[in-house]
Amino acid sequence: MSLPPIDPRRRAAKAQRAERRGGDLFLVERALGECLDRLAELPGGGNALIITAEPRQWLANAVRSPLPVQSPALLTPHCADTIIALGLFEDAEDPTLTAFVLGQALRPGGRLIGACLGPQSLPRLRAALLDAERAEGRAVQRFNPLPDPASLAAMLTAAGLANVVVDVDRCAVSYRSALHLVRDLRDMGCTASRSAPHVPLSRKIVEQLEINFLGGLERATETFEIQYFSGFAQNAV
Repeated sequence: MSLPPIDPRRRAAKAQRAERRGGDLFLVERALGECLDRLAELPGGGNALIITAEPRQWLANAVRSPLPVQSPALLTPHCADTIIALGLFEDAEDPTLTAFVLGQALRPGGRLIGACLGPQSLPRLRAALLDAERAEGRAVQRFNPLPDPASLAAMLTAAGLANVVVDVDRCAVSYRSALHLVRDLRDMGCTASRSAPHVPLSRKIVEQLEINFLGGLERATETFEIQYFSGFAQNAV
């Protein structure tokens, strides 16, 4: 059974909520910083843009990006020599189309650099929540589907990019509770935005989630998986 598609209104609402909260953007800073470091290693660079999912442009602005920021909707064919794609595939309504638009926006020989969360993110929270809900006789899909490295590389290659490389970085963060972790996810606009009906967590499930997440520890370590990808636009024939 296929997962419910992304709801643009829910995506916009969670981004606006994150902007109001003004929390720690440590994952965004880490991903953008790494992408900018990789850009600095390239000869030249030409016309470079940062592309973030609409309406999440505030994310890149919030970390004081030195490059102009646009949404994918504003891209035109062959408009950039270099594109940094930040957080596009987590909330893409059509990831394959998103990859195609990025490939078409590059000039021949241009470079795509980007980062997105990977499917191995939040293993502790996922397991703790699944066990808590199963104990109450239900289990709801609460996470956006994310491409794995092989799927991401295949999408970018199919979009016309050559020499596609995907590598994985894992960021471990310590939390006092599952709710502190959820707060960070909300601050960064990283919660789910699928069009499935919202099913609230009962107090009993939340209490069991905390027990499962901490596992008797004072603090539990959670892992975020960041996938960095790159590729070149094919040279004109």
